[in-house]
Amino acid sequence: SNLLEPLLDRSFAAGSDMVRRYGLSLFLHMAEYYNYTMSYVLTDAWGDPFGNGSWSGMVGQVQRGEAEFGLAPAKYITPRYVVIDYVTSLHIVRGCFTFLQP
Repeated sequence: SNLLEPLLDRSFAAGSDMVRRYGLSLFLHMAEYYNYTMSYVLTDAWGDPFGNGSWSGMVGQVQRGEAEFGLAPAKYITPRYVVIDYVTSLHIVRGCFTFLQP
């Protein structure tokens, strides 16, 4: 199945997954501008270390050479710096809390 179709369909999970859709849109424009192609692979996690030095998820795919880069809103976690290089954030997220007065 084509992994892009659901993300490019605005009616699919409307209002959710905006970070991944924004990043995908940016990389599709870059691919057209710089004339490169991408293949897409889903994973179940951003990446956690195993005891033997290998990693799960997206970080593990990059570490094993299965992917050249990962596109996800992954947190900057110090142990990952040994395995991957981060680039700057593609967006800024600001939290907002609303409380109901008792």
